Amino acid sequence: MGKKRFLDDRFSLSATYYTNTTEGAIFQVDVPASTGFSSKWDNAATISNTGVEIDLNANVLKVGDFRWDALLIYSRNRNLVENLSGVTSVLLNGFTGTSSRAVEVSLLEYSGVENGIEMQMAN
Repeated sequence: MGKKRFLDDRFSLSATYYTNTTEGAIFQVDVPASTGFSSKWDNAATISNTGVEIDLNANVLKVGDFRWDALLIYSRNRNLVENLSGVTSVLLNGFTGTSSRAVEVSLLEYSGVENGIEMQMAN
């Protein structure tokens, strides 16, 4: 959308929308122990993300050389691991000490109890 100014340049509004797909994301993939290694680096994942960022800037007060501005920012980012190339679980480490795990799940292999009802599915 770009930046729009209104009310004698006292307010501005800007919005950005993005969508991106990364194919061949690099991560460690387990390999058979017979290779002599536990894992290898591979271009094996497809990850997509979409998001939006909106910011509103307001010149709240302007008296002589004094100026007071306020900025409000809203942002949202959604990531989706679409394909793990047959790998069932990948640890995604964060830079700040947090981490997530991407897991490939097949409902055909699910067996358990849900809401008091026993669920069983087979291949």
